[in-house]
Amino acid sequence: MRHRKQRAKLGRTSSHREAMISNMITSLFKHERVKTTVQKAKEARRFAEKAITYAKKNTLHSRRLAYNQIKDEEVLSKLFAVLGPRFADRNGGYTRIIRLGHRQGDGAEIAFLELVDRIAPSPEKEERKKRRKKAAKEEKGGEEAVAEAEEVAEAEVVGETEQEAETDVETDVEVEEEIEKPAPEAETAAEGPAEKTDEPSAKDTPAEGEKAQPESGPPQEKKKDEPETK
Repeated sequence: MRHRKQRAKLGRTSSHREAMISNMITSLFKHERVKTTVQKAKEARRFAEKAITYAKKNTLHSRRLAYNQIKDEEVLSKLFAVLGPRFADRNGGYTRIIRLGHRQGDGAEIAFLELVDRIAPSPEKEERKKRRKKAAKEEKGGEEAVAEAEEVAEAEVVGETEQEAETDVETDVEVEEEIEKPAPEAETAAEGPAEKTDEPSAKDTPAEGEKAQPESGPPQEKKKDEPETK
């Protein structure tokens, strides 16, 4: 029967839950503190303290048992070389849970799971870490700004090239139109001189009732009435 086998499922399948716990205790031994929900911290605490007990024995069999939970060889070496001797005089209670309140969004209660005699980093080390993060962020932002500037410059060059291409096309079209359109002098020469006609113009034609005068010479005087000769 399944007596005294109480275990939180954490809303996950068995394989997913085992992988999550393994990653959590690996991070705990590497950084000596992890931030997670209270339920996950309680579940991971059981396996973390059992792994420290294996490290205190420091036998081949205990190393193989610890390897079932911790796959990182560097962390495993730290567990047996550093953490085991550190807790040699302590009979259990290697970790603690510090509650931090509720998380915004889903309201889950979060906490720190850490080793009881965790070596806190010095303020100078924390300051150096903050400076490195800030420098990395600024460098990343600078690289992004440079990339954006390069993209803008490339876009401007492409735009200028397109405008130049359009201008060249318009110039070629205008030149072709000028070549096809004949010059006005050429049109006049092609048509030839205007033909002269013998028909009198409207100015030279006398009006009705008027006698036509000779073209040259003084005007003729009218003859006086002479007596008739018989």
